[in-house]
Formats: sequence, structure tokens, C-alpha cells
Amino acid sequence: MQFLVVPGAGAPADVARVGAKAAGLIDASNEGLPVPPFFVLSIDLFRAWRATGALPAELDAELDAGLEHLARATGKRLGDASAPLIVSVRSGAPVSMPGMLDTLLDVGATSASVDGLAAQLGDRAVALDVRRRFLESWGAVVGRLSRTRFDPRAGVRVAARATTPPPPITPADLEAKIARHEQTLREAGVLPPDDARAQLRMAIEAILASWDRDRARDFRATQRIDDALGTAVVVQAMVFGNASGASGSGVAFTRHPVTGEKHLFGEYLPRVQGDEVVGGRASPAGLSAAASGRRAAESLERQSPTAFADLERIAMALEARYGDAQDLEITVEHGTLWLLQVRTAKRSPRAAIRVAVDLVREGRIDRETALARLDPRAIDALVSRALPPDDQLPEPPLTIGVPASPGAVSGRAVYDPTAAVELAARGEAAILIRPECSPEDAPGIRAAAGVLTSSGGLTSHAAVIARALGRPCIVSASEVRVDVDHAYAEVRRPAGVVVPVPETITLDGATGRVFAGALPLATTFALPEAREVLEWARDLATPGWEDAIARLL
Repeated sequence: MQFLVVPGAGAPADVARVGAKAAGLIDASNEGLPVPPFFVLSIDLFRAWRATGALPAELDAELDAGLEHLARATGKRLGDASAPLIVSVRSGAPVSMPGMLDTLLDVGATSASVDGLAAQLGDRAVALDVRRRFLESWGAVVGRLSRTRFDPRAGVRVAARATTPPPPITPADLEAKIARHEQTLREAGVLPPDDARAQLRMAIEAILASWDRDRARDFRATQRIDDALGTAVVVQAMVFGNASGASGSGVAFTRHPVTGEKHLFGEYLPRVQGDEVVGGRASPAGLSAAASGRRAAESLERQSPTAFADLERIAMALEARYGDAQDLEITVEHGTLWLLQVRTAKRSPRAAIRVAVDLVREGRIDRETALARLDPRAIDALVSRALPPDDQLPEPPLTIGVPASPGAVSGRAVYDPTAAVELAARGEAAILIRPECSPEDAPGIRAAAGVLTSSGGLTSHAAVIARALGRPCIVSASEVRVDVDHAYAEVRRPAGVVVPVPETITLDGATGRVFAGALPLATTFALPEAREVLEWARDLATPGWEDAIARLL
């Protein structure tokens, strides 16, 4: 086979051929971990498609073989109305590009699949919800339509509206919504074919094409990633976190991605698919009851204690195997835990240094390995700006959200990613305020001096990108109502008090506080372990660290 890669041989994956996402899944499968059945179309397919602008003719036979592998593993077939196979179609570059490439979920959810899917899941409303989600995913990825075309509230969002999953709606409600979605797609000229195989081919092309979307090109340019690398395509049997009962989706880190503390950290939402968690469209609970506070009942630990215990065991085993902090995307369907992604965790500069030092102290890695994993510029990120002591602050904060990436910054409030880019080009600091951040907002996040969102969690796109760039970020500021269309936000406090967000604000990414105006900021050295790392580099004469040693030791 020229393009098809099917896991199961037990050999390590070739990251350069199948991409990092597939490599992680193949390794997890080889370890016997709970990974939904999948196959990979290698980066060779991307190169063939890019050279000609079309999928090669020989792909059909390889798709047949890949789908037969999934049919044997699941007992379901793509396009079979009585036992429908529904798949996700995901990108997979050799290097991490979080949120930059596209994913299509629920491919194969044709109108004829609903009855068979309802029999599989034991709930017709869930089957209709899968069809509804597919149409929205198709519109966003294939049709490049804004989510406001499907949800008029998407541009004006009260964060508190998404702090818990929406209440159940009836099959009749869902059927009406599906009809409206179909009409929207028809009017836009992007209604998906009602044939599962045709959907799959078009989905594969859409994922390949996402390599050349503006946000992906911009990310590669800023991160110095080779534009010729390309992406693989992972076709995986869907597991349904939006199913009834003990079902949900989340993200888990073996160490905290902001602070580097050694404990299982993550976020979880019952009865949703994973894009709602990583997309920041809802504010999730925690994995553990203790971490969820008043929302303990929504935590994975309370929703499915068995799945939570499985996750704890698997997470620690994976960290021990790879000798580094891991990031897991998970779905629970009817109480069974599934791994959808396994990768080395993205983390803030602070967390990167603390994790490296802790792993050396624990005897997991040596100092040379730790230094090889660190960028000397991470030290500079820890020489950061901070607010003065509380007793020197001129007034209380406007509001408080969830701290997602540390540091303090003042800037002009803007509500559109393009405005952040324009201000940055003029040398002005912009604070990008959004109801939630989608991958399309990535250029604005990179241009902004800081980011504030009214919903979303620590694993949302905004938080992940901000941490990677060392930008201060606050998420889930639930008192903030954002009106993107009118470039306006206000803080809605208890007892009906409404305070407009002023033109200039200050973010404290370490505490989640938002202040009116530009506050005086002091320079601090944020982490004692940073000095220890510098001393390692000096003692070992590590190349590339000379400048940081000279300036900071």
C-alpha cells in the first residue's frame, strides 16, 4: 500500500510518514491502551494531492482496505444504514500545530444512518444530535462558514450560559434544527452529499487543504516550521461523548500545563463531544471532584469513577514510558474510557522549567536531556512583568477569571483578531477579548499582548496558544458579556450592576484578575528553578545557553 497505514504490527510508528498524532495513537495501541480503531493515510498522500490538486485514483482501493479494517474491529460499516460506522477525519503533522489544522467529526452521519445509530446508542435524540453536529462541522470546515450561521448567539455570548451542558431537547427539536442546518448549507452551496463514502473523500480533501489555510501558514512562519512537511490524515471510528448516561469528553495532563505541578490535571464536560472542550465553547469542570468545586457532580470522578481510575493509571504509565509530561484527549462513552490523542504536553515556559527540573530530581532524565528539551528563551519568559502588591493597587479588579497563562500586561481592548494584528503592526499593545477563541483567531492571539475570554477552560485553543507563546491569558471570565459585532464588553455583577469594559485594561495572568486602566508593572524573576537550570547549562557548557548565562547569572 502506498498511502495506507494500519496499526497492529507492534513496530514503532514513523513520525515523518504518519505524523505525530497517528504515531502517538499507534504507540498507545501497541501498548494495549483503549484507542478507538483507526487507520492512517500517510503524508505521501498529501504530497501526491498537492502536486496534482486531486486525490490519486489508487486511493479508492486503499480506502476500501482501511474501511474493512474498521469494519472487522467494530462490526460497523460506513454507509450501512442498519449498523452505520461514523468516523472522525483528523489532521496529523510531524510537528505539533495545536488547533491550526482542521478536524471533521461524525463523518458518515447521513440521514439514513439515524435509525441505525439510535439502535446502537440506545437513544434517538443522541443519534439526531450526531447528525446535527456533523452538519455544523461540515459547514465550518468544508464550507468555511461562521458558526453564527448555525447559532446566531455565537457573536454575543454570556460566558455563564455555557458553564454546564445544555438541557436535553426532544427529537422533534433536533429534527427541526437539522432541517434548518440543511437549508443553511444548501443556500451556501455546501450541503454535504448524503452518501457516506462521498463524505469521507471530501473530508479527506478538506483536511489536506487545511495545511494551506492562512492561520496554519502564519503559525508555521512564526514557529519556523518547514512549509513542505505536510499532514497525514487519521480516520478513526467515532466514540460518542455526547451519548446518554456516563459519557463525556475532556483533556488530561500528567502535570499542570501552567505551573508544572506534579498531579493529574484536566477538564471534563459530560455529554459533549471533544470539540466543545478544546474549542472553548463551554467552561468545563475538572477531572476530579476536588478540582471541580461546586461542579463536583460534573467531574469525571463522579460521573464515571471507573473511567477516572483507568485514566489515572494510564496517565502515569504513559509519563513513565515517555519520561515527560503527557497530554491526553479523552472520550468516555457509557462509562468506557477511550484515548483520542496522546502527545507530549504543551506547557508554559514556567511549567517547562519546573517539569524539567522535577524529572531530573526524580531520576527520570539527566540534566543534558532536560536542557535539550528547554529553549533558553523560556528563561527570559520568566523574567516577567507583575502587578505591585495588593495593598498598592489603586482599586479592586473589574472581574476575575481563570488564570491560563501567567504574566501581567496592559493594553487596548480589542474584540476582533484583525484589530489585534493591526495594533501590533503599529507597535501598540492589544488585549484581545473574545467570548471564546476558535482556531481562526490564532493570528490575533499571536499578535495580542494578552488574551481574555468569557468562556472556555485551560485546555481551550486560546489557553494552549497563549501558553506556547508566553502571552498572559485569562479564560472563563464568566461575568464578562462580549458583543463582538459592536466591539463592546461589559461586566455583569450580582445585584444587576453593569460596568462597561474600558478602552485600556490590565490582565494578571497569574491570578485571573482584570483591572481597568494601565497599572504600573514591576519586573520579577518568577521561578527559583530557572536559576538551577542556568547553573546546569553553565556547568555543562551547553551550546546555545551562553547569552542567557551571561545576562542572568
